[in-house]
Amino acid sequence: YYINLGFTKFCAGSIQQAQLIRELFPSAEIIASITMKVSPTDLLNKEFEIFDGIVLWFPYNRKLSVIKTLPKKYKYI
Repeated sequence: YYINLGFTKFCAGSIQQAQLIRELFPSAEIIASITMKVSPTDLLNKEFEIFDGIVLWFPYNRKLSVIKTLPKKYKYI
């Protein structure tokens, strides 16, 4: 439905949801939701490569040194 409306960016709450969006719309921009509570070690998992961006959850607010170590291939929000 959203693809037919012209949406090109999606915020997914799980890897499975992101995979489904990617199958239906390969060129979509997919962002990992804050509800996924993505950790730096999660980003080493190949499954996360399906995402174009990550919404960082609240503990990152006090860990700027950790943010500097995150992979550069994602957009962080």
